[in-house]
Amino acid sequence: MLMKTVKVVCNRDNMPVQINNLKVQQVLEYWKDTGCWWAGEKEKSFCRVLCVDGGVYEIYLDHEQQQWYLYKTYD
Repeated sequence: MLMKTVKVVCNRDNMPVQINNLKVQQVLEYWKDTGCWWAGEKEKSFCRVLCVDGGVYEIYLDHEQQQWYLYKTYD
């Protein structure tokens, strides 16, 4: 888990179209997760995306902080 902040541009449906300077080619999956709710963790929105560089990235939006994070990358 990377947990690195990223700048994300979303379309009007709130789906990511750009991560930092990389254009998102396709949103592969979208889901919400509360993680360790028993420890007070709040709900987050996750996206697995394919970018134009061929990389697959998992990002999430921390709704409480209104900040996007890079969660993991896939080889």
